Amino acid sequence: IGRRRELAALHAFAGDPRAKVLKLSAKGGEGKSRLLKEFAGTVPQEGQPEVLFLNPHATGDLTLALWEQDVPRVLVVDDAHRLDRVSAELLALVRNGSATKLLLAMRPQGREAVDERLRDQGFAEVPTIELQALKEKDSVALAEEALGPGHKEHARELAARTGSSPFLTVLAGNLIRRGTLRWAGWHSDVAFRAGVFRSFERENV
Repeated sequence: IGRRRELAALHAFAGDPRAKVLKLSAKGGEGKSRLLKEFAGTVPQEGQPEVLFLNPHATGDLTLALWEQDVPRVLVVDDAHRLDRVSAELLALVRNGSATKLLLAMRPQGREAVDERLRDQGFAEVPTIELQALKEKDSVALAEEALGPGHKEHARELAARTGSSPFLTVLAGNLIRRGTLRWAGWHSDVAFRAGVFRSFERENV
């Protein structure tokens, strides 16, 4: 919701034979991972590169094994501000290959370090897509979707309570829709947000 322009830019990158590396920058919870998931699911199959996500928890360097065949692909590195995920070996393979592209998703505070790593490997002036905060109407639309039909009348209030944070809006809306979190009775937005995270922890941690 509210990311059509950014999604179009990702598709343009995937289809540009001259493009090698692209950065996607946003604060935590602003929707980087969700946008990447949508991108991966909407890349046309015919004649377009496949989209692969680097698994930072895998044993061994699986990225190196991908290079036995130089075929069109976009390799996505989420949380690229953790520089161990952007190795010199990986960047060298992208630089020297002809078909593989690299999409680096990161938080703004890590961009300077990533840029330095890229420059060291011969990538200067790498373009960046910066996710801006959602517009109010998009935040409300996201809250409506997260709450579902039974609670959508609270969408505007939910967006306000979560500070229009996409991650928190989706998380809270899902909890409310399922009856795991009470809607009423919070004396402040801070208390509501704390309640959302406590509910999430009880279910998942």
